[in-house]
This record gives sequence, structure tokens and C-alpha cells, in this order.
Amino acid sequence: MLKVVYQPYKGYCIPKGKLSDKYIEDFHNDEKIVTNGFDKFNWSNEEPYTIDTGLDQDQELIESDANDSLYQDEAKIHLNHEIVDKVKPNSLSVAKQLTVSTNELSTKMNRKVKLKSKRLSKKEKKSLKNVKEDKNKNYEFNHNSDVSKVKQLNSLYKEILNIFQKSNDNLKNVTDDTKILQFFDISIYKEDLYNLKDDEWLNDNNISFIFEYLERYQLQRFHDDKLISPTSIILLRPSMVYLLANTPDPAKNLKGVLPPLESANLIFLPINDNDDVEAVGSGSHWSLVIISLLDRKAMIYDTLDKSNNREAADVIKKIIEYLNNDRFNEQFFQLEEVEKTPQQLNGSDCGILISQITGFLLSRALDLKHLENFYLNFDLNNVNISSIDGRIFVMGTILNILKFKQKEND
Repeated sequence: MLKVVYQPYKGYCIPKGKLSDKYIEDFHNDEKIVTNGFDKFNWSNEEPYTIDTGLDQDQELIESDANDSLYQDEAKIHLNHEIVDKVKPNSLSVAKQLTVSTNELSTKMNRKVKLKSKRLSKKEKKSLKNVKEDKNKNYEFNHNSDVSKVKQLNSLYKEILNIFQKSNDNLKNVTDDTKILQFFDISIYKEDLYNLKDDEWLNDNNISFIFEYLERYQLQRFHDDKLISPTSIILLRPSMVYLLANTPDPAKNLKGVLPPLESANLIFLPINDNDDVEAVGSGSHWSLVIISLLDRKAMIYDTLDKSNNREAADVIKKIIEYLNNDRFNEQFFQLEEVEKTPQQLNGSDCGILISQITGFLLSRALDLKHLENFYLNFDLNNVNISSIDGRIFVMGTILNILKFKQKEND
């Protein structure tokens, strides 16, 4: 159990002495939760959290005038695509004015990694699928997704392609390498869209998009309101995690490349078992590591029963090397395998599930009012995460953003 709480004007911290007696553990043991991983956020345009400023109501209204439209209707991007016409067309142009995320320093290195990478041929992809199936051979996967939801997911996929083709002079030849959407630093290709269909593996670009989206439309709000510092919570992109795992002496070689991990309270790291830096998507399994530097604790979330334990341990060791001080050495760093991690029901849902777990636990970390009285709960007891609903959420989000951009250009 983590001992992290939130205190106004101080942020995330571990209470000491008698103050710690105020807080109680919050396991949600009796509460059955069914979620797509993203529905626990506050997606409204209301302030995410308020602190008594000592100003009267009129003064507060004056103070907020400059930002009153910053997130106007942005929340609706995540909803089902049918409501997109109700959203103001200038929302994305407003979003572009947001400050650059904490991965700004890593952008150049990230692009270098991607430039060196190669796309897998169809033959290689088929071979890779066999490898993934071999890794999962000890598990009996006989689960089929809800037919109506698969149909909904496929409909979203087709609508995205139709809109893209119409906005590009009825482009006929849309290949896997055709770029469908640019979302800040993330380029979404047709291949990435296909990965979001039922029973397909997510690649690093899919997860990077989800992390970027959460950072822009959830974390950024708390940064702007100065409720948490921009480096309190870091969603490290998969390419940066891989770079960290495979760079000798990271404390020396990656300073100024990675975000300032030493300033973070919580770090989310998607872990892949890929051992070939030049082959995008060649890994066979995703897991998630969350590090609480305040607790000196690393938690491993694996949807395939410890399949990535070695890779996770290697990354955690590299993080400790990178931090490179007495406060964060292996002897005083606790590793926990989260046993109640939801398990995938097929051989391909690891990527979407670890993204959904990231969203779900991030929403708990951002529930600041709750954390004034309870310790941060990163357990997943009685949490049921629907992978097909997660895929629908992400596909629908991409569709909405594409429609926004189309309106902006009209």
C-alpha cells in the first residue's frame, strides 16, 4: 500500500508523525468496479480541484476570465463520436496553445529512434504473430469479444478512413504507412488504426498516443492551475523506456534526454520485451511499471501472469542507476508484483489493458479531494477492465480529433 497523500500548497507527500494518523487506507474492497479505464476522469470543463484563495466570488471570476474557455468542451473529445457536432470547432486551436509536455527534452532523441526503426513486412508480421502465440501457448484463451461492440469498433475504423479519404481528394491508395492524423508529436498511421481493432496487438505508437492524450487533456489542467508541478507525474513514452533499458550508464548518457525523473513523484513506464531497437512493434508482450519515488516502491502490473518480470526488473534497475544516489538504491527500493492485476482474456490485449490501467490509476492520483483524507490506492481489487471498451474509446477519440481538424480546415 502506498502512503502518498495530497496536501494543498504542498502537493503529493508522505505525512509524518501525528499527521499520518489522519489518513486511512482506501482499498475499495467492497466496491465492484467495471471500467474502460478512462471513464473515472473528470471530463467536464469545470475546475479539476479548488483551493480556498481568500478572494471573494467576484474577484475569483475576474481571475479566471482569461482561461474560461481553455477547456471548453474539450472533454467531449473522448465521448462517442456521435456528439462531435455539438463541440466548438475552435477547441483544437485552443489546445495547441497548451505548454509543451514534459517529454519535450526527449523529442529529438525520440525522433532519432523512430528514424532508425524499420517497419515490419507482412511476412515478418506473420512470423512475429507466431512468436507471440508461442509465448501465450500455456494460456487457454477462448474468449470472444461482444459481437455488437466489435461491430461498433469496426464502424469507427471505417468512418475514420472514409473521412480521411474524402478530405484528401478521395485518395484511393491508403497503405499501412499512410499518415492519418498528426496529434502534437504523435503521427497516427493506418497501421496504428488497424492495431486498435479487436484481437490485434498495440504497438509503441498506439500507447504513445494514449499517453499524450492523457497528458494533454488531464495532467495539463492540473499543471495550469498549479495544483501539481509539471514533473509530479511522468508518463514516459515507450521509446524512452526502451532507450533507458538499453543505454549503458544512463545517469551519464541520458541526462537532458529523458524528462527530469528525479523530480517526479510517480512515473508510469510501459514495458515491452522487444530486444530489437530497429524493429517497431517486434515485442510480444506489454506490461506496466509504476514507480512511487516518495514510497521508494516499484509496482509491476502484468496482464499475463509475470510474463515480463525480467524486463520489468531490468527497467527498474536502470531507473535506479539513472537516479544514481543513496536515496534510491536497490537495497532501499521495494518491488511489488500486483497480484490483482486484471488478466487478459486473449493473446493480444496486453497493450490496451496496460493503457487502461494507466488511465484508471492516473484518475485516482488526480482525485485530489479524495487524497486529502485517504492514502493513494493503486491496488486493483475488484476492478474489471473491458478491453474492447478501451479500444472503442481510443478509436472514437481519434475519430473525434480527426473531425475537429476537418472542421478547423473548413
